[in-house]
Formats: sequence, structure tokens, C-alpha cells
Amino acid sequence: MAQERPSPASSDTAESFDSAPESDASASSSELSTGSSGSEPVVPKKPRRPVRPWPASDEIALLEAVAAHREKHGRLPSPHDLAAALRGRLRAEGRLGAEQVAKRLRALRSRYDAAAIRLSRGTIPVKDDDVTIYRLSKLIWAGTRKGKREKKARAADARKDPREFGELSGLYPCLSAEVEAIDKRCGAAAADGVLKRAFGRIGDDTAARLEARVKMQRVAEARASAELDQLRRNVAGALLRLIK
Repeated sequence: MAQERPSPASSDTAESFDSAPESDASASSSELSTGSSGSEPVVPKKPRRPVRPWPASDEIALLEAVAAHREKHGRLPSPHDLAAALRGRLRAEGRLGAEQVAKRLRALRSRYDAAAIRLSRGTIPVKDDDVTIYRLSKLIWAGTRKGKREKKARAADARKDPREFGELSGLYPCLSAEVEAIDKRCGAAAADGVLKRAFGRIGDDTAARLEARVKMQRVAEARASAELDQLRRNVAGALLRLIK
């Protein structure tokens, strides 16, 4: 009994899946199975849109906390105060560190400056979340831009209301210890407390950055000291073996 050969109409199932001609379907299937395109060009996949490191809801919660603190106290909150205010409000609890919160706030400030420039050229935010983020950012930073490329000067991070050294010691212990050590080494300049008074006016962004650098330096010094101690023990052991 002769076996019937399938007719070309049997390929209708493949055509009905992607609505492509038979030649295109066979070419695409050969590319998937063998990895070679033959004479047909390979169509690249569309790149995925970049994913925000923070969801919009977390950024809105962050800006709302900053705006509420500024309205109540007349100044921006410290990174530690802000992290405490956000506890339980963010979708990702791993973002509650003061350094991460301060970094995201700086990024939002940069985005606001760029959005304000685009808005002056007639480009407005489209998504509801972006509109909310812009309005909250404007409430916090309106009137503080210095141009298209805002230069971060050290004096710009100075506070108008100085804080006590004890308060700063609790917020930035490593940095405060270094300031006190420098103050003692300065001799006459430290007699009237110039450095400590200047430290009381330091902004939280600068303080957090310097605190992180001091911590890193201390860790590096501790590792170097441990390696030096181990080296000294090795040298002593080698010399003692020579005596025996």
C-alpha cells in the first residue's frame, strides 16, 4: 500500500501561528534550528528599555518625605532622618541605608534640573508618575538651579543653621573623630574652635561622602596593620629557626 505524501496545504498550521508566508516560516525555522541565516538577514531584537533602579512609587515616597520635613523644619532632612522616615514605606527595604537614600535624592535633583530645562523648551512629562515626581521636586528645589550645568561648589553644601558637635558625632562618628584629631593638631588655630564651628555648618551630602571615605581609609589601615603584624611574626619565626 503506497504511503500518501503530505500536500503543501499541510503547512497551514505554521502560517496561521505567525501569519507569515511559507518561505519566511521555513527560513526562520532553519535559523532557529541551525543558527545560520543563509541568504536571509538576521533581524535583531529590539533593546529593552532601561529599568529604573528605584520604582516610581519609592521615588515619590522619598520626595514626599523630603517635602514634609522641609515644610515642618524649614530645611532638608539629613540622610539618617530621611532613611528613618521612609522605613516601612518603600517596596524594597534594602534601600533604607542613609547613603543609598542620599544618592537617590541627588539623582532626583539632577533629573529635576534636566526636566526643568526640557519644560522651558516645551517638552512636558507624559506619565502620571513623572508629573508627580516633577511637581514634588519643584516644591523642594524650585529657584535653586544655577544654570544648565550646575557646578557643585563646596560652599553650596553649607548649612545656614549650624549644628552642635555632639549631634554631628552621633550622625558621622568617624568623620567627627577625624575633625577632633585635626583640631588638636592645629594648635593656635584650634584655640578658638574655628574648625569645629566650620564643621557645624557642613552639609549632609558632604558629610556623608567624607564619612564613607574615612571609613574606607580606616579599613585599609586596619588591613595594612594586620599584614604588617603577620610579616613581623614571619620574620621573627625565620630568625628563631636560624638560632636553633
